[in-house]
Amino acid sequence: MVLDQDIVAAVITGQIDAVKAWLAADQSRVNDFATFPGSDMKFTLLAIAATGMRDEAKLPLVRLLLAHGVTAPRGTTPPSNFSSSSATMALCGESSSSGKRRGKRGE
Repeated sequence: MVLDQDIVAAVITGQIDAVKAWLAADQSRVNDFATFPGSDMKFTLLAIAATGMRDEAKLPLVRLLLAHGVTAPRGTTPPSNFSSSSATMALCGESSSSGKRRGKRGE
């Protein structure tokens, strides 16, 4: 299902309280996607939250989405402009050196 522009904007701007409220209303949509004008590509909330300029404030949002069951894509490479890729990989349960999946929160 396509995501509403309001939740996409909340994720882009890091409005974690708005994302929490949206998830509380219907957590089943955590893996829905967004599309953007002029593109036929689909973006999940996790992809939107984890890309763009480096911003350590994004980590709580990524953690929140992961805690609510967002599916982290396997076999993908973080964008070159996301300098916190090792932190994101750790949150997704993957070792940056081996690429193998680890337990929750690096266990």
